[in-house]
Amino acid sequence: MSEVKKLKVETENRGQMQETQMQRPPNSVKVIPLDGPNKGVPTYQQFNFDSRVQVIPLDGPNKGVPTYQQVNFDNRIPQLIDQLDRANYERNRLITEISQYKAEGRVANTTYNITCDKNKWPGINSYCIKQNDDFMHVCKEIGGFQAICRVMLKAHIGKTFLDDLIAYLAEPYLGVSKEEVMSKINRAGDATDSVTTGIRTIRELILMFDDQVCENIPRYSPEFYAAKIRQLASCMNLEDYEIFFIWFTGEIYTDARVYHELKANTEFSSKLSQFQLDFQFASELFLDYPMILNHDTADLISFLTAVQHSNDIVSAANIFRAAATLCMSGDLLKRKTPATLDDSSCDILEFCLENGNGADGVSAKAMMDHIKEESKSRFSKVILKPLRELGYLRFSCPDSHSSRQRYCITSAGVTALRKARPGRTYPEPIQTDSDTVSAVPNGKKE
Repeated sequence: MSEVKKLKVETENRGQMQETQMQRPPNSVKVIPLDGPNKGVPTYQQFNFDSRVQVIPLDGPNKGVPTYQQVNFDNRIPQLIDQLDRANYERNRLITEISQYKAEGRVANTTYNITCDKNKWPGINSYCIKQNDDFMHVCKEIGGFQAICRVMLKAHIGKTFLDDLIAYLAEPYLGVSKEEVMSKINRAGDATDSVTTGIRTIRELILMFDDQVCENIPRYSPEFYAAKIRQLASCMNLEDYEIFFIWFTGEIYTDARVYHELKANTEFSSKLSQFQLDFQFASELFLDYPMILNHDTADLISFLTAVQHSNDIVSAANIFRAAATLCMSGDLLKRKTPATLDDSSCDILEFCLENGNGADGVSAKAMMDHIKEESKSRFSKVILKPLRELGYLRFSCPDSHSSRQRYCITSAGVTALRKARPGRTYPEPIQTDSDTVSAVPNGKKE
């Protein structure tokens, strides 16, 4: 097909998309099934936004008093739909191309090569996957859609998912059984052996990505990563090893092929190199497809195993994507707010109601001790921060970074507690003057 004709076809396709968009029902997303009886037939699915935001007036009679106001998202919806439409268009075009390349014995027309950059991160060899310009454009479009998924889902790495992934990575490289790994994961106190130290190191490496997977902001540092790999090398009794980082493309077929080839490459045959490949590809997957965090870890582990031992990368990737229910549906746009609180969150709210009801509140350390949680970072991300964002806990003083900061349960927190544990009776929280103080420094919107 000539370039002129190809451009004309693409222009007509985009025109049809725009025309269809004008007929779209409000608050809906276009879905084009890739298989099944309705393959290729566009449909529309509804989605809803939480239209309330907390506002803290900076002046006036209600200065400093948090209130909730309705927000009209109509102005944002067309922009979001346009982004999703373009991402969907590129993804479907890419899938069509990959089917053609598969028939020709190729995975994707990336013409990629892998180069090593020793200066990107000092002390770490950065392996970059170079592609042609057209493919880089497609990857950029897909990356934009994946970023939207992360922001809208607000997913965290849950304890069950975390423990299972630790066990998968620790078992072959620390030389222990899955049962031994599980028995050491929650062991209290200082680590007295290399296996326990190694398990805790793997845990910290995985949690390094927790902020990025729910906020789309890279928070990990090369220094932290290098230090943890050196610590893991010590646990494995290794003296000669390479610290490296693979910069994957975000396109699952290409990344799976690169992972498959590097796992078989003799230059990456050492035990620590094999661990780094497994860890980095696994983290790339839950960053690109955060919906798998809501599923059993077996879906992720099965895909890793299949890619390692199979040359049919496309089939393995398709199975993984189906398991992760990755599709252009309204479910991707629903905020992740649990219908009920988990036991740990309920225990924290009960503890605050019993011990910090009023102005004094309860310290974060006291709450951690109550549920026997050792990691301050994990407690903040998985329990404390979500309870604050949902409005179930409030600060006892206006400076959120104060070393004397404590936490009090709110009326909303008691309501949520009664819903989660209907068989128990809970009193209303004691209201104090501090309840009207801004929960955020300088009176900014939370």
